[in-house]
Amino acid sequence: MPGATHIPVSPSVPIETLNRFTASIIHKVSNPLSIIIGNAQYLLMKIAEEHTEEPEAVEDLSNTVQAILNESMRLASLMSQLLGFSSRLANDRPSVTDMMGEIERFLGRTAAPPPDETARD
Repeated sequence: MPGATHIPVSPSVPIETLNRFTASIIHKVSNPLSIIIGNAQYLLMKIAEEHTEEPEAVEDLSNTVQAILNESMRLASLMSQLLGFSSRLANDRPSVTDMMGEIERFLGRTAAPPPDETARD
């Protein structure tokens, strides 16, 4: 690409740089995520206070907001785990084998569970 700036990336990027980058991303995701969680909690509280003639509609809305809250909390937990992983990298200087094992465990916890095969019958 003409005029594009290319920054060479060394295969041995210092772990401190990776740690700072990870912390920056987590910070940028966590701030709006906190607002989403707070608003979802507020909505659940307001829904519980409402008295309506359509309880089914309130239940549907409540379930939708609860799903938003659950997934937001799951993402917040993943951000916390990622920050912990990043901090351990900076402090412990583990081997590549240890890092790969930790990444594999982290991804195993974040993957969606396989679909229930019995539900198809």
